[in-house]
Amino acid sequence: MKQTVTTIIIDDEAQAISALKEELSLHFKSIKVVGTAQDIPTGIKMLKTLKPHIVFLDIQLKDGLGFDILNAVKDSLSYIIFTTAYSHYALKAIKYAALDYLLKPIDYLDIAQALEKYTTTIYKENQRREQLEALNTNLQQKNPSKLAIKTGVGFSVIDVYDIQYCQASGNYTYIFTVNGEKYIVSKTLKVLENNLAINTFLRVHQSYLVNIKLVKEYKNRENNLLLESGKEIPVSQRRKAKFREKLMKFIKSAY
Repeated sequence: MKQTVTTIIIDDEAQAISALKEELSLHFKSIKVVGTAQDIPTGIKMLKTLKPHIVFLDIQLKDGLGFDILNAVKDSLSYIIFTTAYSHYALKAIKYAALDYLLKPIDYLDIAQALEKYTTTIYKENQRREQLEALNTNLQQKNPSKLAIKTGVGFSVIDVYDIQYCQASGNYTYIFTVNGEKYIVSKTLKVLENNLAINTFLRVHQSYLVNIKLVKEYKNRENNLLLESGKEIPVSQRRKAKFREKLMKFIKSAY
């Protein structure tokens, strides 16, 4: 990164701001911190007046969410790198939106990776805005409902509950939606299983992860299930009991 990149740091902890400033000063000479803020009004003012290239933004501030700042400055073209202390749901929400984040205490190697993404990013502002909106939605819910999927030209944001099933293909996975859309992601089915486990998804086969809400029928003799779309999915013998248990729990909870 040869040319100077301006940045502001928004965090309600003075110690966290000082630590990040020190890391940037020591290891990233092309990054210039032009301002810091510890509350929402100051953050909004700085974004509007300084218009930095990058904003290091804490998710949770003492007087609200970092998103309150972004919502007030919707025309900002700054690249957002979120910072957060460990919070299962906040971290999950960020990952679902496929946005950059730094986990406190922040390490300079993590900063380097985030800045590398900044220099190589190719997706457009409107796509990044969709990701930010997805994160905003996810933060308001216990279970994230918006998932950003990387494509050849950027990202597509889909509703998690619109996913019918996921099918393994080596180190890649195909995602099929209720609208007939098909996406391929460079993640194993195991990774998606872990990510979607808090929602209504269940691994029913070595190659398949299904949305329980979209199961229309289970065929015991054939040991497969029928989705509302008409797609038949095999259920492996070793996963059969767990699938039937979860399906019955879902049916009972729906009535």
